[in-house]
Amino acid sequence: METKWECVCPQCESVVTPMLKHVRTGHKGCGYCWGGLPFTEKRAVELAIEGGLKPKSPYVNTKTPWKGVCVNRECNSEIRPQLQNLLSGQGACKYCASGAGFDLAAPALVYLVFNARLNAAKIGICGDNERNTRLAQHSRNGWIKHRTQPFNWGRQAFTVEQTVLAEWRSWGCGSVLDEGKKYVGYKETISLSQAHATLDELWEDVEYLSDQLFASPVA
Repeated sequence: METKWECVCPQCESVVTPMLKHVRTGHKGCGYCWGGLPFTEKRAVELAIEGGLKPKSPYVNTKTPWKGVCVNRECNSEIRPQLQNLLSGQGACKYCASGAGFDLAAPALVYLVFNARLNAAKIGICGDNERNTRLAQHSRNGWIKHRTQPFNWGRQAFTVEQTVLAEWRSWGCGSVLDEGKKYVGYKETISLSQAHATLDELWEDVEYLSDQLFASPVA
């Protein structure tokens, strides 16, 4: 356990010499992956491309966000992942399809729903396809659809949603709880009383911000 053990890291394929006692006590086996030892620029670029990032700036270390673009030519979005996250198996690009449901590279909707009991509105996004059940789920939980807007790309809908939320919070309006309790999606809500706005006025703001961000959400 005190002897250095020459092995190959399964993530970056570097030759490393950890001690078994360190690995057993929770230390990372590869100093390259976790920032202790520096990759060469050439090797770092190779690993980045394998992980889905085409770098557009110099490599610093595994923990520093690395500016580049997604290697998916249909996406080609600007991204800033950390190399250590790529080495651990995380995807490089948040705009490409995720297995968790919402596809940032597919058609999507931005929606505004309303809950009368809470007197609250909620902004959200979902896939624009027949398989999507998000709005039906909201309806079963007391959230009634007010308006929707389609987008060619999920990443556009995501950007609009985040911009609207930032706008709401800049008004000093917090999220709406249900009798003091959190619930799924509560972070995307706003009190109509606190906002001093109607649903139509909130939707007008969504449309305005959408137009400012994307001149033509749907071609």
